[in-house]
Amino acid sequence: MGRPADWQAKTFGTDGFCAPSVASCLTPTTLTAVNPADVPDVLNQFSGTIGAPLVKDKTFFFATADYTRQDRTTFLSPTLPSFLLPADGHLDYLGNYRQGLFNGRLDHKVTPMQTLMFRVNVDHFYDTNPNDAVAGTSAPSVARRYTRGSVTGNVSDTWVLSPNLLNEARIGYLNGDPVTLWEAQSLSTAYTRAGSVPFTIGQSRESNVHSRQAQFSDTLSWSRGKQTLRLGTSIARHTSGGTGSEPGTASLGTFTFLATSTRPFDQLTLADVQNYTQPISFGSTATSCRNGSPPCSCRTASASTTI
Repeated sequence: MGRPADWQAKTFGTDGFCAPSVASCLTPTTLTAVNPADVPDVLNQFSGTIGAPLVKDKTFFFATADYTRQDRTTFLSPTLPSFLLPADGHLDYLGNYRQGLFNGRLDHKVTPMQTLMFRVNVDHFYDTNPNDAVAGTSAPSVARRYTRGSVTGNVSDTWVLSPNLLNEARIGYLNGDPVTLWEAQSLSTAYTRAGSVPFTIGQSRESNVHSRQAQFSDTLSWSRGKQTLRLGTSIARHTSGGTGSEPGTASLGTFTFLATSTRPFDQLTLADVQNYTQPISFGSTATSCRNGSPPCSCRTASASTTI
């Protein structure tokens, strides 16, 4: 099995390696020690669950929560311009991942024939270095924070109307805000170069998109002998929208330098530029979409130009 690329190899002398009494021992000129990679990642998770009756044989609650706290370290390339590295020159960059989950439920027996259920779910996380955006030849200036979060609430009513009739009504609401939130730590024009001296500098992407949906449904079940008939209806309304550019689209422009250029970043000129890409927006960049026909009509138009 091959060694990971970031393992370190050390070479040291072997004088006196063989004992004099071992005539057939062949002393190599050097030995290589293989040391495992030292990646100082930290992961902590905390979970808890509780459930108990609030009113005996009538009201019961249940709640569970989970929290993840993770720190991930990536390493920068020493080929990056020195003025983009930390003042002390260290090459490690720390990214934080945090996630919180919660689920709560309350069951209440209104009558022996009717039961109400309330439930809420919360899911929220953020990552300050998603997909190791900062690593290798991508400088800390490309850092961004990615956030997603949602809150869901449900209410259901189960009612036995007769020995043959059962009605189930449900109301639900989902608030996905944000569904996608990209925040540049320092919004700026991006500069990139491939070749023998590659680098990626600057972050020009930013977006904030949300989604909200409300739904009502009702199902009436009628049983007769071995047969069951179900009648149901469902009504839903969904809206989504947001502001900013899609992830992967430069909002402030990107300079791409020739891969054959090897000069330091602060010495590059327009003669070294391969192309420049700049998105252009016409009117409002905010979008607002609702369910219907057509499914979505957004108030935005944009184009991209390359020079």
